[in-house]
Amino acid sequence: MSKKRQKEACFDRLLRNMRYVNSVFTIQARAGEVKTLGQKNCAMTGVIYHVSDRMEISDNFMKLGDTEEDENFLWGGAFYMLASKMCLSLLISLSLFTQTSEGPGDSKKIQTLLDKLRKESQNSVSVRWSAVTLTPELIEGNLTKPSRHSPGWITYEYFEKIKLLYDLKNVKEDLRILAVVPDLNGTTLYLQRLLYGKPVCGEQIAVEIDSRGVIQRIEGALHTGLEMKRLRRPMYAAVTLEEAKRAALAYDSSLKGSAVLGMDSCYLPDRNGVPLVHKITFEKENRPVAVTVHSMTGKVIE
Repeated sequence: MSKKRQKEACFDRLLRNMRYVNSVFTIQARAGEVKTLGQKNCAMTGVIYHVSDRMEISDNFMKLGDTEEDENFLWGGAFYMLASKMCLSLLISLSLFTQTSEGPGDSKKIQTLLDKLRKESQNSVSVRWSAVTLTPELIEGNLTKPSRHSPGWITYEYFEKIKLLYDLKNVKEDLRILAVVPDLNGTTLYLQRLLYGKPVCGEQIAVEIDSRGVIQRIEGALHTGLEMKRLRRPMYAAVTLEEAKRAALAYDSSLKGSAVLGMDSCYLPDRNGVPLVHKITFEKENRPVAVTVHSMTGKVIE
């Protein structure tokens, strides 16, 4: 085997050790360089890597191995590369721990925002926080001034003001109006949390607006930091909805012959990595039964 092919085979082995679902690392080996990983410096001598949409091997790397010194650098690079991966994982874990411990965003900014909201509402605002997501699960009070705008406009405008509380980046991209339900007292809007254009499982918000156009109540908590937990990359399904349906039936044979009430995909916010899953809902004994299937592995998630 030629030296070039030996180096390519070595590199393939390194990539297999570093690859994980929906993420491919770009690797370049060039002594003395420093690479920044997500605003955190995690450089290792001789080898650097970062997340990218493609894979490439620098020309300098392919020239390595012509001397004993270069061979030592090549195999030494394997150690440093794996050490770099561990460093990246540690940085991500620490950032997630910090976010979970302190809640979304900066606590001082949140307190300043809450003080402003209370002042604008003449101290009528009350907030109940979720112990699970550390975001509001209920906000009540005269939250806005009377308005003749549409319920959707009123809702989006207010969420633009309070998005820090829910760790939202772009309100109109992160929240989709599912339904607008008028009643004798006003209107209730139902919003769905989105991540990369897909729903987040179980994350809906109800907004109650009275007949004057004043938001009186917001109910529903949202998980924070989902983009970071996904390493800021969407997941693309390798398993179709029909394949997920077959996997669900194979998992629970008692569902065979049951009517399918719905099949949809959503991100699972309380599972490591926030995977994209398929939810297949059957009707069994006059009640809905949902089966969750991982969109990459096709395995049922209990």
